[in-house]
Amino acid sequence: MNLIKVFRSYDYQKLARLNEVVHNLHVKLYPRYFTPYNYSEMEVEFEKLIRKLGLSPSLNGESLSCTYAVRK
Repeated sequence: MNLIKVFRSYDYQKLARLNEVVHNLHVKLYPRYFTPYNYSEMEVEFEKLIRKLGLSPSLNGESLSCTYAVRK
């Protein structure tokens, strides 16, 4: 049985890495609208998003956060 574990994270670097699969799918399906994945650019954008939402990588689940899932 494949289980999916859901994790909460403020780690913009981890979120940028996890975003690669989804981003590459968008590039494949909509190459006219999406540029190839670039980790450095994604890292900057996720950091800006987390800071814009008033979150901090140093918070330990005390506020809202981005959520991701990992299939085990």
